[in-house]
Amino acid sequence: MKKKSLITLGGIGGNFIIAYFGLSLFLGHIVKVGVNSFAPSLTQTQVGLKAARISPFSGSGSLTGLRLATLRDGAITTPLLSEKFTLRCNHSPSLATIS
Repeated sequence: MKKKSLITLGGIGGNFIIAYFGLSLFLGHIVKVGVNSFAPSLTQTQVGLKAARISPFSGSGSLTGLRLATLRDGAITTPLLSEKFTLRCNHSPSLATIS
């Protein structure tokens, strides 16, 4: 009985470790694909993102190569270009900082 419960706990712990690394590795890619796929149709302008690196556990991350065009009088003007945005959240919605 004791051996069976240890194996069960080990399996649950292993699944948590796999989920942690899976989120850490693929969350940035999911955000990048989402921005490049859905943002242009939602904003009706040109939007692009080269890379995203986000840690769901520390509350920090960065967006690299963010490109956002602006629409003025029906014409697309010079886009907003940023090499890198750094995000850090202190686990409180009012304390998030962007630099």
